[in-house]
Amino acid sequence: MIKLHKISESLKKEYEKDTFVKLKGLLESNVSNVAYSKIIAYLSTDGILDDGKIKDMLLGDITYLLDAIKNIGQIDNKDIQKEFNELYKNFTNRIHGRTWAEKLGVKICPYCNRSYVFTIKRKKVRPQYDHFFPKSKYPYLSISMYNLIPCCAVCNQAKHDFDTYDSEASEENFMYPYRDSYSKDFHFRLSNGNDIDALLGASEQYELEITPEPQVPTGLINKQKTAAKTLNLYELYNKHGDYVRDIIRTAYIYNEKYFQSLAESYPELFASPAEAKDLVYMNYIEESDWDKRVLAKLSHDIIEDCKV
Repeated sequence: MIKLHKISESLKKEYEKDTFVKLKGLLESNVSNVAYSKIIAYLSTDGILDDGKIKDMLLGDITYLLDAIKNIGQIDNKDIQKEFNELYKNFTNRIHGRTWAEKLGVKICPYCNRSYVFTIKRKKVRPQYDHFFPKSKYPYLSISMYNLIPCCAVCNQAKHDFDTYDSEASEENFMYPYRDSYSKDFHFRLSNGNDIDALLGASEQYELEITPEPQVPTGLINKQKTAAKTLNLYELYNKHGDYVRDIIRTAYIYNEKYFQSLAESYPELFASPAEAKDLVYMNYIEESDWDKRVLAKLSHDIIEDCKV
């Protein structure tokens, strides 16, 4: 899980301009519809639809999303689901929706860090949008900005309509990319790390596990386990054994002194030893750059373990 950057105020204004009128129009057309009563009541003040509350529905962070779910709950009405789904489809068919992930700067799937999710305007190619809280259960969040997670098709299909809201705990039960990440809290490790061939990069097969660091609270560990299981991350990452093997071999061949010497020998190419290291490993090793290239977090962790 790679953390997504907080959305800027300028992008919020763009999003509001593109979606507000359409959401309000849908709500206004259903003010007298009994099936919409909970939604209308939540977004009204003194019985009148409140523009401020509608904007909060569109732009609010996970705190607001959770509050909406607690007050409105699940919506099983097929007509409501269909109308909000059409609202979402209309958003993704417009230029703003097709280019939203690019505006956010998302190039790598935040859920798995295994797949590129580029946007190509001319071909209308874009990442898929996962509804963190599924629109099949909470359709009123179908175009809520912080409920849309740009991601790869594999993760979106795996997560599908998994209910990420725990009604007993009144909170999410899944790692949330706009707040959570593996970062320093979770570490990729070799489950066959006691195998001397594996340690030397000579094994034919590598198995990975994702382990929490001692300081991680139990609640976050449970969310990580749920997310990893739902997204099939253990199985998917174990298909990268050859990549892990090459990282281990490279870590044994090259060391920090070598990266330092590269930076000193080619100052016109490398601003620092860290840049030379990125070149040798053909990946970004520092956390600030993990969202730029696939398997960056995995690379970082394996390299760190090879130093031990």
